[in-house]
Amino acid sequence: MSDNNYWEKRAVDLEKLTQDRADVDVMHVNKLFDGAIEIIEKQIDEIFDKYARDSGLTQDSALKLLNEKQTDTLRRNLMTTLAQCQEEVARQAILARLNAPAYAARISRLEALKDLVYSQAYMVGADAHRRLENRLIDTYEQSYYRNIYDMQRRIESGFDFTKLADRDVQAAIETEWAGSNYSKRIWKNTDMLAKSLEQVITQGLMTGQSIRNMDLALEAKIDGGRYNINRVIRTEVNHCCNQGTLMSYKAAGTLRYIYLATLDMRTSSICRSLDKEVFFVSKAEVGVNFPPMHPNCRSTTMAYPEDGIFPKERTARDQETNKNIHVPFEMSYAQWYRKYVLEKKDNNSSLENKPENDIIKMNLQFFADKSRHAEDREAERNISEAAIQDALQNPLFKGEVVMDEYGRKSIKYIGREATVIMNPDTNTEITTWKTGSRIRKKYEGGD
Repeated sequence: MSDNNYWEKRAVDLEKLTQDRADVDVMHVNKLFDGAIEIIEKQIDEIFDKYARDSGLTQDSALKLLNEKQTDTLRRNLMTTLAQCQEEVARQAILARLNAPAYAARISRLEALKDLVYSQAYMVGADAHRRLENRLIDTYEQSYYRNIYDMQRRIESGFDFTKLADRDVQAAIETEWAGSNYSKRIWKNTDMLAKSLEQVITQGLMTGQSIRNMDLALEAKIDGGRYNINRVIRTEVNHCCNQGTLMSYKAAGTLRYIYLATLDMRTSSICRSLDKEVFFVSKAEVGVNFPPMHPNCRSTTMAYPEDGIFPKERTARDQETNKNIHVPFEMSYAQWYRKYVLEKKDNNSSLENKPENDIIKMNLQFFADKSRHAEDREAERNISEAAIQDALQNPLFKGEVVMDEYGRKSIKYIGREATVIMNPDTNTEITTWKTGSRIRKKYEGGD
């Protein structure tokens, strides 16, 4: 690759590096979510062990069970959770439960189970908050100094710049944007998850819902909480990476920047429209002309070369091989889409002359298309292609299509070895993780 292409690649690589590091935190938090649902479901199993699971609870049985006192074990679980929790906000929320008047005398199975659910949600939120704060500090500093270094190399000369003070970095990551900041977003999502899990428990028991259906409802809420906190982590990391870059532009006296969208099919319409646009650094505004433009945004920027020496190439994603390729730097998103998506689609659109077996094979291959995120998760979690195909073709459980607050659809397939989340509109794999032994046993056993 020529020197002219180096600077664009550095900008793209920095964004990818920060997201790869954020993925480590996402994986850790997801394991906590898996552990939380196992603890909750195990407690439900123990409480309802004497009732026939297949037939479900009658309302009378549920109400009788709700009024039985069961304090020791459940209260110990809550105390254990409190002892493990270091985040002050989460500790205060759990302590409020434990310090309620006459706790041991009044507590019922329902109340104790709701407290356990509440505390598990806050445990995950506390860990996510701590890890994200550390990640944002590192991301902001790395982005700032790496860009200073790159700009000095490009002009082949040093220049004075401000060294970041700890208090300035802390102030930067705590700055509110789009009406909030990372801390408020984490705790807001945590509180929403805790309340929604409590609601599942209350409604499930009061209506005599079967244990299987209650488990499914809890898992659906956990999946929603998992997605929301993952989204906060990725979006906040992108924001801090780009803010560090913007600060470096100002330190170096950079006048303008070029908006760079990711050239693949996951890119939003707003980022597509901004790709290759040039803006003044003094006019940069998050959500208007500077990333992130939306949750899960992957866009970045590069300093506009005032000397007129532009890169010759930029990185894009080949939709057939799902590998990185290089395209002319002047190619916009619209031009890339026309050449690498529409034209190739036209060339592959006629299936009527193909043998039936070939058509089936192509359909299965299309059904297993993957996002880059899904590919990375498969590799990190050591999930085989055979396990994914088995989940899609022979699922132990297939969920309903659900839609998030942004109108994006997804559907869950639970297989023996892998659980896969798909986009039903594009037949694209969104993400995947290994199916836990407890979940597999539940669906295989039909209990």
